[in-house]
Amino acid sequence: MNRKHTISIFCLILLVFLNVTTHAEQNEPLSINLEQCLNIALQNNHFQKISQLSVKMAEAQYNQALSAYYPDISIGFSATRMDESSNFIFPEEISQYQIQLPAQIMNPALPAGTMISMPTTVTVPEKDVKLMDRDTLISRAEMTWPLFMGGRRKAIVEQASIGVQAAKIYSQRTDMQLIHDISQKYYGAIIARTFEQECKTVMDVSGDVITPTNGKIK
Repeated sequence: MNRKHTISIFCLILLVFLNVTTHAEQNEPLSINLEQCLNIALQNNHFQKISQLSVKMAEAQYNQALSAYYPDISIGFSATRMDESSNFIFPEEISQYQIQLPAQIMNPALPAGTMISMPTTVTVPEKDVKLMDRDTLISRAEMTWPLFMGGRRKAIVEQASIGVQAAKIYSQRTDMQLIHDISQKYYGAIIARTFEQECKTVMDVSGDVITPTNGKIK
């Protein structure tokens, strides 16, 4: 088997392989350049979208960390309605007193300075005191502004800022990796197509007929 036959066999095997793998693409050929390939990959790659969302999330966390320098204001409101008004019932009270009165009031003939005792009974009726209405509305407003946190606020902000930088670097790395992979496959396809054309040229130029007979090439 000479060198020409060896090259012809290799080209034939490669052509069979390329025809099998590209049979589906031959029906609807698509011709795009490298820039178009990269644009399609960047728009549809899930890892690239995830890295962009990671950057947005890191930026949101950074803005949240900056809020540590602002006052914290909380407002609350509650409403309560009972079945009846709240009240307190004071029971009836009966008290007895001894009142000392001048005797001249009752009998002017008595000597001056004479006092007489008069028993007196005082009755306080039952009282129903209303404490509050059945409807109660309560509102609350509170503002907290920390003056000193021992460097905690600064550390939180710096941590969030580093997170934003890391997310952006990861996003750039994802884009670079994607561009590298697409470029590698793109130029690999070009080389394979060029090699296929060269093999066809060799087959046309050689003009040899390859027929297997008893395991030999004639």
